Amino acid sequence: MQNRKLFSGKRRVAIAPALFFLAVSVPAQTVRGGNGIELPPPPVAAVKTVVDDYHGVKVEDPYQWLEDAKSPETRAWIDAENEYTQKYLSQVKIRPEIVKQLTALQRVDSYTVPWVRGGEYFFEKRQAEENQASIYMRKGWKGEDERLIDATNLSTDQNTSVNILDISQEGNLLVYGVRQGGADELTIHTLNVKDRTELHDVLPAARYFGVSLSPGNKGLYYARFTPHEGTTVWLHTFGSPLEKDVKVFGGEYRGVKLGELDLIGAGVTDNQHYLIVQISHGVPATRDDILVEDLRKPESDFVPLVYGVDGHTRAENIGDRFFLMTDAQAPNGRIVEAVPGEEPSQWKPVIAEGRNVIDSFSIVGGKLFVSRLKDVKTETTIYSLDGKQTGTLSYPGIGSGSVVYGRRRFIDTTQGRATPTSLRSQRYRLIPRRTRCRRSSTRRRMGRGFRCLSRGRRDWRATARRDC
Repeated sequence: MQNRKLFSGKRRVAIAPALFFLAVSVPAQTVRGGNGIELPPPPVAAVKTVVDDYHGVKVEDPYQWLEDAKSPETRAWIDAENEYTQKYLSQVKIRPEIVKQLTALQRVDSYTVPWVRGGEYFFEKRQAEENQASIYMRKGWKGEDERLIDATNLSTDQNTSVNILDISQEGNLLVYGVRQGGADELTIHTLNVKDRTELHDVLPAARYFGVSLSPGNKGLYYARFTPHEGTTVWLHTFGSPLEKDVKVFGGEYRGVKLGELDLIGAGVTDNQHYLIVQISHGVPATRDDILVEDLRKPESDFVPLVYGVDGHTRAENIGDRFFLMTDAQAPNGRIVEAVPGEEPSQWKPVIAEGRNVIDSFSIVGGKLFVSRLKDVKTETTIYSLDGKQTGTLSYPGIGSGSVVYGRRRFIDTTQGRATPTSLRSQRYRLIPRRTRCRRSSTRRRMGRGFRCLSRGRRDWRATARRDC
């Protein structure tokens, strides 16, 4: 489930000074700061109180009118805030030097971890001179990068961004989102990769919490948030009007109403066997419910994988098996195997809670990769699906690493090193047990550009290409 992260926006640092002076200034008085900086009183947002009724509880909101980002009143307020910020920044004498140093740190080529579909790599890349990343495809690990979606041509101010949401197993369909500026909403597009044509099926601007191709690439499952209503899950069939989309989940479950603060994410598993719906109750969430629908069985109902359990839980699927990372009854986290429809008391322990908090986990090549943060650095341990440790990953320095991504024969992971100018992707390959390493050393060369990262009688070994 891509974007299991779901979607995140970008915050602009430039507003911070305005917020600072809003907090400390006195209306109708000149604001005086260090180094001779003087400012007039900050802009004042109009108070237009609206009373919302949440299940019988009345909540006053004096600034709800600002939620309409396109209204003339809101745009005027934003312009006034930005103008006020610029009045401050224009008086900061060291700002040019700060801009120069930050530009040198930020203006570098950046990549996302690639998706591999149909033997081709799909990823987002922003070149140093660009404001937004575009979507690229590469044939083979060392092939040439081909730009599929050029974000630099989507708006004159280069303030429109794109991101990959899903790709078909064969690599012939690319589903991506388009976001205007820093808006929460995005539109959903689908590209036929072979002939580079866009499908006419465009989902309108909204907040989406998961978009996945349906089995057979016949359409899209998507979770859409509607203000003051909540999140619902829909199925769109390619070629049909949006009014014909079928609602598959939302509104209530087991007689319990799901409201605006019950955020629902949805996605199809890699094998396209299951639709997984995750309900996060509250902001921040205090409980995660996870439901599963078997897409191989027409008209089947959702079956609880996790329901009514206080704690934070995330699921991973392989074949017909489900593994959970949860802090329920384990503050530092644990990994269990669960069967849809069974009670938590029947969960099978796989990896017990330890001293260090489990930060993330994934399943790659039939192995569990579990990452923990220890002494401000990521440590990733490899386990068999029954919880037996089989190896570790070695990272190129101290830093915080991402979750491990990959499929049957290789994995990709990104690690941020402890320097502000460095962010590297490391490509690994799973080597079966027949590959030998000297027991006396964990760093024997295994052909040009490879090193062994484990030793002894382990079933699998992770090797890293140095030329990646």
